[in-house]
Amino acid sequence: MKNFRPPNLLLWLLQVAAWFLWRPPMGIAKSRKSDPPRPPRRPHLTFAVYPVPDDVHSVIRTSWYKSGKIVEIDEIQLQECPDALNIFHYLVGGALKRGCDVTILTTYNPQDLGVPI
Repeated sequence: MKNFRPPNLLLWLLQVAAWFLWRPPMGIAKSRKSDPPRPPRRPHLTFAVYPVPDDVHSVIRTSWYKSGKIVEIDEIQLQECPDALNIFHYLVGGALKRGCDVTILTTYNPQDLGVPI
């Protein structure tokens, strides 16, 4: 029995039987319509002028989303330093570009930090 090859008719019958056995029922295939894609959510920026400790420039809280649900919340206390404004713009701008909600607590006015309100 060298190189035994089943006849093509047998393979065809096995394929037909497999199709009948493993196909989804008629009602299920038609009722499963793919949901239309949701538009991407718009990030929200919340700014509050609130007293914070003297050595803290601002407190920045970011909420990360995946599929419309919160998956992570980060909070950063930005210390007062000469580069605090540049670091502030980097953190807040990057988080908003990535679709995070950002909440800022600081003693500075939004206009002083360059935040459009």
